[in-house]
Amino acid sequence: MEEFRIAVRTYGALNGYNLKFKCNDRKRAQGVCKVGCNWRIWASKLGSNEIVQVKSYTPEHTCTRSQNNRHCNYIFLTNKYLEQFKADPDWKTKSILAIVKDDLKIEISRNVANKMRKYAKELLFGTMEEQFGLLRRYAAEVLRSNTGSTVMISLHEQVFKALGQDTTDCIYPMAYAVVRKENTDAWRWFLKYLQEDIKIGNGRGWTLMTDHQKGLHNVCEELFLEAEHRFCDFLWRATKSTTVAEFRQWMQKISEVSEEAHGWLLKRHLQEWSRSHFLEHSKCDILLNNICEVFNKTLLEDREKMILNMLKSVQMTFMKRIQ
Repeated sequence: MEEFRIAVRTYGALNGYNLKFKCNDRKRAQGVCKVGCNWRIWASKLGSNEIVQVKSYTPEHTCTRSQNNRHCNYIFLTNKYLEQFKADPDWKTKSILAIVKDDLKIEISRNVANKMRKYAKELLFGTMEEQFGLLRRYAAEVLRSNTGSTVMISLHEQVFKALGQDTTDCIYPMAYAVVRKENTDAWRWFLKYLQEDIKIGNGRGWTLMTDHQKGLHNVCEELFLEAEHRFCDFLWRATKSTTVAEFRQWMQKISEVSEEAHGWLLKRHLQEWSRSHFLEHSKCDILLNNICEVFNKTLLEDREKMILNMLKSVQMTFMKRIQ
């Protein structure tokens, strides 16, 4: 009888009718439409076997289609459009809304569309629990196929990454991690392994360019005592000055406009944001963190994926970038 019920619900969903069942049990079921509508269907099992026979059917509707069809839930819609999800696992919510409206002449909410995306990923790639269960196999394969790599497994959720700049001033990805929450402990965990893997030591000869992530600046100062640590968002004229005299000239102009801004800037470590105070042993003069911002954009879609698919996609992005 369950297949019969599914068939009736599917008919209702595709044609815009909110059907329901009367006399609904293991051996029989009657499908009806709204009160006053003539449409109905009756079916029951034949004897003791599993064969279901339609005994009577009145196909004409005397009611109007419903714009809010309760049969068009996310499970039904996901199964209807599963081939589309197979072709495009990252099918966008906006596109889903438009296609469903055009095909079925109904409007679904963004919440239903988002549930469709989540359910489709479970059908195609497994549940979150199943994906986490495969992480150790994935880690073993990464270590087997990428000699010298480091793989650590823990239960986290946000994405961290470390990027370098090669001799042509292009992005060179080095490490990434998925963490539960962005805080000092998470950054310390990430940077300690990075420090160990690429042999940064106390940071001498290295330049660290960061944004103002929670706890990151403190951890950099804690682990890399001799590294230059720079930010990317202070005043350009003073920032780009290459001599101390030029720097003082522009700082004087800032002081004339705002004593408060001038005092605030002087509280920052000058070697973090002005070329005039960069250490001589460092051969890097970058002031912006644009390489991280650009690379962040390439990872936006990956963040929405399930854990194993996300890791695979980020790994492929790193490999293509290095090539």
